Amino acid sequence: MIFHVVISMDEEGFVEYLPVNSRCCRVDLYVAKTRLRMSNGGLYDFWGLFCHNDIEKGDFIGMYSGIWIHSDGAFSFGNRYAIEVASSLLVAPPGQRPDPQEYPIAMANEPAPGTIANATLREWVFDRQDVAQIPENVHDHMFHGVGLLACEFIPHDTEIRWFYGAAYSGIRNYPVGDGCDVVSDIHPCKALGRQLPFDAVSPTLGSPSSSDNEDSDPTYRGYRNSSNAGFTQMSRDLLLFMCLPGKDAAVQSCEGNQRRVAATGD
Repeated sequence: MIFHVVISMDEEGFVEYLPVNSRCCRVDLYVAKTRLRMSNGGLYDFWGLFCHNDIEKGDFIGMYSGIWIHSDGAFSFGNRYAIEVASSLLVAPPGQRPDPQEYPIAMANEPAPGTIANATLREWVFDRQDVAQIPENVHDHMFHGVGLLACEFIPHDTEIRWFYGAAYSGIRNYPVGDGCDVVSDIHPCKALGRQLPFDAVSPTLGSPSSSDNEDSDPTYRGYRNSSNAGFTQMSRDLLLFMCLPGKDAAVQSCEGNQRRVAATGD
């Protein structure tokens, strides 16, 4: 995989980062090596999610996007980055090592121990006119999607982190910080000023006729949850399958508006 690396200067010297190519998120996001540290003080060697500009509390960050299947199914490339949406859909960026520039939201890590996440995962329901380039064979008028919102003011160049949820504790073998919540009526396509790409949403899908082989990718299974007080009718348990370290509410219209590892903090 070839990355288009940009080198810039900050207070700590020269920094390499990857600008995002995704139309599912803010254009000022970027991906760089995480600032999470191991217990010995060393930096981890995997990606993290950042923003060049300040992000206000409640602001939209980006949508989780990729390939969508029914939750009874399984991805041929494994379920390392998959999230369950609306209790019946799975979405994951393609490949065992997704392109961080095309799928930057999948690069966001959990908060370090003793800290609180600065972002949270939120589910939305979209109308057909909110979505661009819907295939001709898709006739649905309701689509589901999930993305990140800022729980607090996030200064520029601060790593964006969200808590994967208490249900992930069965597989999580490392300490992390706490989750956060935010009340926001922001709508992703209005925040972006355009319709969402089709890979950021999905209609409800039918269950596959054959049963899923649960042992097809057993190494990467785990759970992440998110819930949002005030949006309980739309919130769902969000299931995310573990990624090994170093491997890298109402329907609104906006037509015309155009995994990880133990850490100790920065």
